[in-house]
Amino acid sequence: MLLDQAYQFKNPPCIHEIVDDEVIIINMEIGNYYNVKGSAKMIFVDLIHGIKPSELRDFNQWDKKVTDGLSRYIESLLQENILEVTTKSNNATPKVSFITIANPDSELILHTYTDMQELLGLDPIHEVNPEEGWPHSS
Repeated sequence: MLLDQAYQFKNPPCIHEIVDDEVIIINMEIGNYYNVKGSAKMIFVDLIHGIKPSELRDFNQWDKKVTDGLSRYIESLLQENILEVTTKSNNATPKVSFITIANPDSELILHTYTDMQELLGLDPIHEVNPEEGWPHSS
């Protein structure tokens, strides 16, 4: 089921930036930030451009181990509210990337960071206090 769905990037609450061989993602709603690198980055970019996971699997002729890793990776993106299922059809025919995955357990990882939740949760426009400065947490 996960592999036959089309996905889109969930904005809001998330924003992302592609930098060289990684994607940096911030979920502004919960304050987590993430990065994906290498083959996980390539898959993420293909997914947000409308390519279904089953198309990636078939084009790259991935075996069951890689396909299972792909399913876990997509589940983590959905669980963190980064991707959502879409029913929109992509009128353009996106180019499916050739992606070699040797070890899905170490390559298809959504690295999650929670150490900036408080800072990302600040509202610098409305959290102004003349005595404490700007911004400050409530």
